[in-house]
Amino acid sequence: MDDVMHLGYHYVRNEKAPGPNCSPARLRAQIRALKEGGYEFLTCEEVVSRLTSNRPLPEKHATLSFDDGLKDQFTTVFPILQNLGIRGTFFYITCALDGKLPPVIGFQILIELLGAKRLEEEILPKVFQGTPYVDLLDAKRYDATGRKVGEVEEFRRIKWMFNHWPAQAFKQEKIDEMFAEYVGEGSQEQYTREWFMSGNELRVMATADMEITSHTVSHPALDVTGLADIEQELAVSRRRLMDEVPGAKVHSFGWTFGGKFRPAVQKIAMRHYASAWNFLSARTYAPERMYENLADIPRLHEQVFSPASCS
Repeated sequence: MDDVMHLGYHYVRNEKAPGPNCSPARLRAQIRALKEGGYEFLTCEEVVSRLTSNRPLPEKHATLSFDDGLKDQFTTVFPILQNLGIRGTFFYITCALDGKLPPVIGFQILIELLGAKRLEEEILPKVFQGTPYVDLLDAKRYDATGRKVGEVEEFRRIKWMFNHWPAQAFKQEKIDEMFAEYVGEGSQEQYTREWFMSGNELRVMATADMEITSHTVSHPALDVTGLADIEQELAVSRRRLMDEVPGAKVHSFGWTFGGKFRPAVQKIAMRHYASAWNFLSARTYAPERMYENLADIPRLHEQVFSPASCS
């Protein structure tokens, strides 16, 4: 086991989830195993605060960070952390505060509701009609490489295409259209309330000393987004959280989708935040020089940490 463990989570539930999922029992077992291993738990903000003020970090330390701001994280994760005396970091997508689903989650929900086959063969051709994006539905352009753990192959191609190629504003517009036409008027706002933490829930967690911080406004694929749009996503998200959660420092940033980000993008992140944390779902171990670049601190997919007590 590495002396430093930065574990990243998304959904935490017993039932099936449309994205990376950890059961509540597994989360409890991971925390207990880390405690028994002598790890001290910190928030992401606290790690970097110690680094930048020349205060020593514990030889063995861990962070638990939860992406997107999903409702599971309030109803399930928050009570677990409180019960076990642990502080966590929550990277929140702020468009949810305005009743908007980030396209990446909206599309996951549409797959759950309408099915990948119907989306690909019936709905997306209509949605993309008259745009250059209709060609992206050509199955020959994509294979299923790079699937996340447990992800169904047929989901991977259309999710990758939708998340990484159309422009973010276009995706948001089409998510709005698909929810209104195929799920029902007002359904997007309803699903946002059901799937994401509210401002009040964020404030409750912040009062309990959890770190509430930024994961952009709408979760774009930042590796293929223009610099001006990235600046807007990072700056507006931070300001919104500081307004919504009084006293929140919002010093940490969670990169969307994970991967490699060009230097100009990292520079933008460091203009607004003290650190930026990656989510590297394919990585199985921590690098030796974990904190060499505060604009790109790696987190591991929680699935790589499976001590004997985990199930």
